[in-house]
Amino acid sequence: MAQIHADEIRKTTASEIPTHCYENENQVFVQKTDGTSMGSSGEIAHNHSKYNNVLLFGPVAASGEQTVPNITSRKDPSRRATTALKKRQCQQLTESWLFAQSQNMPLNRGITISVELLDLPERFDTFRSGLFGYLQKWQRDRYGKPAYIWVVEYGKTLGLHLHVAAYTDDAVLLSRDLQRWIKAQAGIRGNMPAKAFKSQPATFGWLPYVLKGADPEAVRYLLRTFRFPIRPEPQGYVTGKRYGISRSIAQKARNGAKFDAVKELSGLLRGVGRKYPSLP
Repeated sequence: MAQIHADEIRKTTASEIPTHCYENENQVFVQKTDGTSMGSSGEIAHNHSKYNNVLLFGPVAASGEQTVPNITSRKDPSRRATTALKKRQCQQLTESWLFAQSQNMPLNRGITISVELLDLPERFDTFRSGLFGYLQKWQRDRYGKPAYIWVVEYGKTLGLHLHVAAYTDDAVLLSRDLQRWIKAQAGIRGNMPAKAFKSQPATFGWLPYVLKGADPEAVRYLLRTFRFPIRPEPQGYVTGKRYGISRSIAQKARNGAKFDAVKELSGLLRGVGRKYPSLP
């Protein structure tokens, strides 16, 4: 993945940036190494019209050795950077979670994968596509169809990372097989880096936690419609898709089943004494 370092940007004007730094990449990262001003990065932002496929977003991290996505495609909407989950996206994730519950395939395993800690040799979108292709096959071979949702975040602690909620009746086997696949992709021998992979039970309280990157409108909607106790926290810029849902529990499948998410939620809450489990 192309990287432009801070010292290179300070001495380079927008018109002097070589095209190979971004032209053939879907995503470019600017790495800040010393916490000081990015200098001529402002020139890049103001002159982005010279380059049809790039646009610089905001300042990079204030300090520390951290890689932050700053450039996104203007031609391809799928490569635009976003800062939060929107109302419609939160609705889709919530209804899919509840629909999986109604289909006796509860999303009962929560998995967090820190892409930054893995130091992958490939672009993130390539890794993500391969990961969910593997997970789909793994679930289809065992259960006949896949059932999962995922959210991408860019947090202060884990950097760029994935939250995945998936159905399984064998959490140990799922975690083992996913770790084997990830290690093979990252070229890791032995144990993965600490905090790079975490697997835990995904109770219903896990969903509001994963939706913590919702924007204010979405937070109000979730509280009003589903009574979710969202604790909103900024989750950084993410280029490309910020969330995903397997087809078996997505909108088309729910419409075909005439699924009523609010009714399903009411029944679920009766089962837990009308209280949400505590958040992680």
